[in-house]
Order: sequence, then C-alpha cells, then structure tokens
Amino acid sequence: MFRQATAHNLCTAGVIQSIGGLCSQSAESSKISARGRMSMPISYEIKKKSRLVVCTGYGVVTADEVLQFHDQIVKDADFDSSFSELVDATAITGTDVTPSGMRALADSSPYSPDSRRALVSDSPLGFGLWRVYQTVRSLRGDKNIRVFRSRTDALAWLLTKKNRKSRNGEDTSTT
Repeated sequence: MFRQATAHNLCTAGVIQSIGGLCSQSAESSKISARGRMSMPISYEIKKKSRLVVCTGYGVVTADEVLQFHDQIVKDADFDSSFSELVDATAITGTDVTPSGMRALADSSPYSPDSRRALVSDSPLGFGLWRVYQTVRSLRGDKNIRVFRSRTDALAWLLTKKNRKSRNGEDTSTT
C-alpha cells in the first residue's frame, strides 16, 4: 500500500512505476494548501514481502517535516525498523536542512543499525547532505548505508543479498 505522510492533511500519493514498481516514480497529484505547498512532501510505501520501505520527497522538504515523518512511520503497524529503506530525494527542489540539521536528523533515525539504507540524490547539495547523514549514522554503528546518484543503482544494491560496492554508491561497510 502506498501511503502519503501527513502533517495536517493527506496528500494524494505519487505513483511508483516501472520494474517491480520500484525503479522510477512520478508525482501524480497532490493536495495543495492555500499557499500552494503540499501539506507533507514525503510519501512512503512499505513492501512487507520485500522487507523494504520506499520513501520519496517532493518539492521543498523541511527538517520539521522529516521529523514529523519519522514520528509517523514508527506508528505505522506495517513498519519494522529492521526493514531496508530506499530514500529518493531526486524530486526535492529545496530544503532548509543544513549540515548540522542533517546531523540532528541522523540522530533521530527510526531504523535499526543493521538495516540496509540507500539514499539517493542527483544534486550536489543533496548528495553532500546525504553523506553527512551517512557519516553520522556510521559513527553510531550503522553498517549498511550507501549514498547514490541513481535510484536504479540504489535498488540494485538494496535488493542484492551480499554487500557490494556500487560504482555510484559510497561503501561504508566495516567488514
């Protein structure tokens, strides 16, 4: 089931298309507030069979919205902190998250240290912020976080059984 994270209003979920419903996504339609902004620009889908959570950010995403999203997902009955996670930030057009803010967000991660997480951004700023997140989580003992510029490469890594280094991903394995 595809879920739209909510703050005050529900947004219509984006549509995940292509191979197995995972390789690319496009925004379908969104509930827009009076100010022309989505009420919560983060959607997610929990694929229990695959033990995977797919999160997608759209438009401008604030640090507060990410924290609200963390609070919401842990309350979802289908969520398991040991599931793998794909976070696709390629549709994010702006953020108020700073490197120090990203460190704080990394400290609030709802995932277990052993879960596999692939973080995707095709912009230099987004990629850099994901690297800050990756570094903080690695220092906290997380073993399987990678940063990618391509959703396809991220999924290829996530869906393989063995840890391996992608030519586009950053390997942080300690083994």
